[in-house]
This record gives sequence, structure tokens and C-alpha cells, in this order.
Amino acid sequence: MAIIDYARDNKIDDDVEVVGLCCTAHDITRYHNRGRIVGPISWQLRFLRSGLADVVVLDEQCVRTDVADEATRARAPVIAASEKKLHGLQESHERPRR
Repeated sequence: MAIIDYARDNKIDDDVEVVGLCCTAHDITRYHNRGRIVGPISWQLRFLRSGLADVVVLDEQCVRTDVADEATRARAPVIAASEKKLHGLQESHERPRR
């Protein structure tokens, strides 16, 4: 929920749409009235490959092992919110090309 708090604190919450899959989606909608549910965990790959995500944030649960690779293929930056889900990611300050 730190992303939602950040957007609110910086008065950009009208410009940022936060969506989620599976249990994270339900947590988002309980915390933020504009949060959205993309679908169940079985839609994770479909959503990533659609190219709709501007940024992908990995939490500690319900994450496919290839999600970072799929997000990279879709040119979506990946943020690991937990050391448990780094998936070999290294810190980078580069912006992906669109």
C-alpha cells in the first residue's frame, strides 16, 4: 500500500491507477477505493503479455517464477517489494524504452 500512500502524499493519486492480481488485488481494493482487480492468479501471464502494465511490482505471494522475465519482455520495469522475490534482479535506474 506504500505506492498508494506515495501517490496520495505527492498528490498524483488521480494520475496513477493501481491494480492487482489474486490476494493482493483484494488488499488494494480494501485500502483504496480506486484500486482494481485484474483477475485471478491464472491471468498473471496473460496480463503481463498484454503489455498493459506500466510497472510490475512483485510482492511475497502469488508470483510466478518467470514473472520478471515476462515483464521485461513486455518492457515493463519490475520492482521487487521483498528480498524474497528478487528473482535475480539487480538495481537499475534506467528507464525502459517504449
